[in-house]
Amino acid sequence: MAVLFVILAFILGTRYGQKVEQTNKAINYLISLPPTKPPPTPIPLEFKTYENKVCGIRFLLPSTINIQYESSRSAKFNENGVMTFQFDCRPAIGLGDDEKIATQEIKFQNKKILAGKSADSVRFIVSNPKNGKSIYVNINQSLFPLFEKSLEFITP
Repeated sequence: MAVLFVILAFILGTRYGQKVEQTNKAINYLISLPPTKPPPTPIPLEFKTYENKVCGIRFLLPSTINIQYESSRSAKFNENGVMTFQFDCRPAIGLGDDEKIATQEIKFQNKKILAGKSADSVRFIVSNPKNGKSIYVNINQSLFPLFEKSLEFITP
């Protein structure tokens, strides 16, 4: 019986040794691989503040976006020659302005407003409570969250 126990211990020890040897070979192979190049460090996104005193608005834009056209009550912005955002403010015309551009409701600053949506842009009207002007906005959908979070109404 003791002989069988010794033989069993020998067989189990041999098998354990083989597994340890396989693990050591795998580790040695992994250690011998040359290191890979680290991924490029992404350039941090920077923002700039845009302000229009006539309309009474201030908001953030990515620094990669440029002013294509600007007047006292409107502006167009582009990135790499593609229009990304535009606005135009006018004295409030009255009810019904939203329905002219609306195709659905969206949530803007925790309020439901009417908006027109296409594949890549959102069109809507927001009223400035400080000066009573209606601001007509046409913005790329990817910029909409930034505009919504950063829009401030200022006193001219």
